[in-house]
Amino acid sequence: LVVATLFSFVAMTASAKDYTDTDKVSYAEAVDVLSAIGILEGYPDGSFRPTNTIKRSEMAKMVAVLANAGDDIEDLYASACKFADMNGNAVWAKSYVAYCNQMGIVSGRNATTFDPEGKVTGIETAKMLLCLIGFDAKAQNYIGTNWKTYVLSDAKNLGLLDGFAADYDPDKAITREEAAQMMLNALQA
Repeated sequence: LVVATLFSFVAMTASAKDYTDTDKVSYAEAVDVLSAIGILEGYPDGSFRPTNTIKRSEMAKMVAVLANAGDDIEDLYASACKFADMNGNAVWAKSYVAYCNQMGIVSGRNATTFDPEGKVTGIETAKMLLCLIGFDAKAQNYIGTNWKTYVLSDAKNLGLLDGFAADYDPDKAITREEAAQMMLNALQA
């Protein structure tokens, strides 16, 4: 349903070939698709910066916009945010974080701390995307001490890691282009 909805309104406005650093983009198709549907954006200087890592607040926005078929929910959930550290430079992401938390897509580092400036890893991204496409974190054992094992198994089985090198390390901070590839894989899962 998410895929059908997203692709029904695609207006090809940006693609990897439009970015000034397109020659550095390894996952061009994923960047093209996610840029076209408004999930990823370039920087004001026209670059994409494919190897930049992503903050937890930025990933929450990307996942929330993806979950809402491209609609921006910037102001809809801000008052529901329960994390005390969603202030200052992170206040812009309050609504996205609250939405993802309420939908069971993302949790905080603890009950009152989200860590919006923290880097999101590949395995955390996979967990968010699995929850986005319908997996229940509690029922799938995505919480607790062995959560990574279950997330990695389901991510591999559904193809979320397709297209990644054999030595890809999901415990490292995910890059912008890796996030695009994983999101495209989730859309196709």
